[in-house]
Amino acid sequence: MPHRTILFAVTAALLAVGVAFGLSEGAQKAGDPPVTRILTTYSPDVPAEARVDFETAARIWERCLVTPAPIHIHLTWIPRGPTGFATMNGARNQPHLPVADVWYPTALSHALAGTRLNPADDMNIFLSARTNWYYSSDAPIAEDETDFINVAMHEIAHGLGISSASFVPWQGEPIGALGLPNEWVNYFDYTFETPELDGTPTLYDSFIRLADGRTLRDFDNPSLELTYALANPTIHFEGTAARAANRGFPVGVTPLNISHIPAFPRAPNPIMLSDSGQGESIHAPDAVLLGMLRDLGWEIAEACGNLGQAVVGRGGT
Repeated sequence: MPHRTILFAVTAALLAVGVAFGLSEGAQKAGDPPVTRILTTYSPDVPAEARVDFETAARIWERCLVTPAPIHIHLTWIPRGPTGFATMNGARNQPHLPVADVWYPTALSHALAGTRLNPADDMNIFLSARTNWYYSSDAPIAEDETDFINVAMHEIAHGLGISSASFVPWQGEPIGALGLPNEWVNYFDYTFETPELDGTPTLYDSFIRLADGRTLRDFDNPSLELTYALANPTIHFEGTAARAANRGFPVGVTPLNISHIPAFPRAPNPIMLSDSGQGESIHAPDAVLLGMLRDLGWEIAEACGNLGQAVVGRGGT
């Protein structure tokens, strides 16, 4: 596969706390069979136990997403790099897409169209061979292990659209950019042509706000001012369903790493916590994530909310 430019820099690991989430009338009922299909292809070196647990994560998401269009994922085992990384394939400015001039994940684009329009994979996920993985077992997870199913569910969520096109360099001048070429160029191989890096944000980016109401598009791109905006402690995801799931409050995102949600005092850790999954096993999407996905345009099955009654498992307890 040729090298491609990475559009969406996403770090990984996962911690999910499931809670029920009220859904629209006409959603799938609890106990119904899966309402979509997720089809995964694997690089040859992905271990058998990793394939089994990734399929488990995919089956959980199948019970959550209502779409007639199958979702295609390619999983690659990497010898170096982050614990996990996901890049979504993108579509923009098509007649069936409600928001113009943003990159939709192709999985959502196909769901809105009611059929697959692009034969390529909808997302590429990369997981590290160096991680001390915890695979499904009767034994409790250890504190120094990382739960594979958690990470897989987290990365799939990025591929479903919880993904920003923002980037701030780790070295040199910290000039923030939105949808422009960055230091991840040619870092990974992809099974699809990545979306063009011409300054177009993702659909997710269009929901990002500061406390004063400004959006990421209100800043010069690239610019140091954009970096300050991305680092602003009031930066958040503003969506109706996400706010309802968050007890009426906007959903804070992690400054400078806005595809993730930070931990808050006296609150369960969110599934989209950037560095979670270590020493914990939670295998259900939480209410806030489901709300964010609904705001993006996904139809969520009622059965998914019932999956959210999963119990948290912690290492050393």
